[in-house]
Amino acid sequence: LWKISLMFLLKYCSLDHAMLMGTKHLMTFDGKIYDLASKCSVLLAKDFVRNTFTVILNEETSNSRSLYVEMNRTV
Repeated sequence: LWKISLMFLLKYCSLDHAMLMGTKHLMTFDGKIYDLASKCSVLLAKDFVRNTFTVILNEETSNSRSLYVEMNRTV
């Protein structure tokens, strides 16, 4: 089912955003799809020019995730 939804998104949505799909899939700003199979931290988005925001997904266990958001150096 998620593959049908993914095909719809790729066809009809602009690629000016990224998204997490379900619990294990990520679509990047350039439309690439990744499976998040391991327990790790993933840099989802960051302003490398002005350093005004950072978004990181942390997966500690298969049932435990946290989202770290920093804006203007404030968590």
